[in-house]
Amino acid sequence: MKKLLLFFLLSFFVTSGLSAQENIFDACRSGNLEIVKKLYTIDSKVINQEELSGYSPIVLACYYGHEDIVSFLVTKVSNINAKTSYGSPLMAATVKGYDTIVDILLAHDANPDITDEKGVTAAHYAVLFKNYSIVEKLANANADFTIKNNVNKSAMDYAISLNDEKINKILNLLHKS
Repeated sequence: MKKLLLFFLLSFFVTSGLSAQENIFDACRSGNLEIVKKLYTIDSKVINQEELSGYSPIVLACYYGHEDIVSFLVTKVSNINAKTSYGSPLMAATVKGYDTIVDILLAHDANPDITDEKGVTAAHYAVLFKNYSIVEKLANANADFTIKNNVNKSAMDYAISLNDEKINKILNLLHKS
């Protein structure tokens, strides 16, 4: 009887761990902090996994704008600057324009100069999407706007070609007359 009980308990914990890995991604997509916390309690390693499509839990939470989940995960993930095949958590928040999440990530030492597979940084995305507040946040975080992507263009190059007055002002590109 004891062996049967032990087998049952071991089976439960093994399947709970697998379930945690499968469901953490859905919980981060849908914004269910309660489930994220429960799954983390079952298996703390689950937050550092990457799903088959290439996303990590924190990248998903950033992309879908779930500030509470990002705040929970940011101090628990093994590396806030870990890139997935889709880039970093900071890139995900920048692409979607989530200022508060960008603040959370930068406050926890997110590196603004990480590049994705195309050599693009968060600064490239902020400039191209004309997200003025994030351009300013990245500039204040000493992001390097001169990093070239795979087509040899930097965020600064894009800023110059866009000739957007607000971006120019933030990046001090206005010519003084």
